[in-house]
Amino acid sequence: MKIPVAAWSLIGVVLGFSLGEGARWLRNRLRLRRLKVAIRSELRAALAQIEDKEDILRKAIKALQEKRVLPMVAVRSMTHGYSSYIHDLYDYYSNIERYCLHVIYERLRVADMSMETFHEDFQQAIKDKIVNDPWEYYVGYLEDIIKSYDLLRGLIGSFLAGEPEGVFHVEIRRAANEAIQPTS
Repeated sequence: MKIPVAAWSLIGVVLGFSLGEGARWLRNRLRLRRLKVAIRSELRAALAQIEDKEDILRKAIKALQEKRVLPMVAVRSMTHGYSSYIHDLYDYYSNIERYCLHVIYERLRVADMSMETFHEDFQQAIKDKIVNDPWEYYVGYLEDIIKSYDLLRGLIGSFLAGEPEGVFHVEIRRAANEAIQPTS
């Protein structure tokens, strides 16, 4: 059976369209994979930094207990990949993955900010007499940052293992709400 010339034109259009869309789809998948790898690399770097930051915090706590102040200078956590790529990856992560990433990066941001402003905040607390015993208060404050890093270690580990923690406990709340709602 001979294929008419007009059919060859249609076959060429369909084949060209399919190849173009297939190549576009493949490029997009590879790009998304690269972006996810960048975020995972960033999380591994943050995980490696936690020990150093905790060491700085412990030294600052020891100094406060000796009634001295140690300004904390530390390299900020890398967040460029997350802040640049989360918009592109938003639809490709599950709710649990997005929530976990959000909590990880917000905790990193808050810890960095707290460490950076510690010296100035402490001096202001002494000057303005904001708290009764700023030495004791700020020991507790820095210990809270260490606890946050302990939590971060677990969250980052769970995300990298492919089993992100349900940080907002959405599934538990949904199940509880479904259990208490009357059936029709």
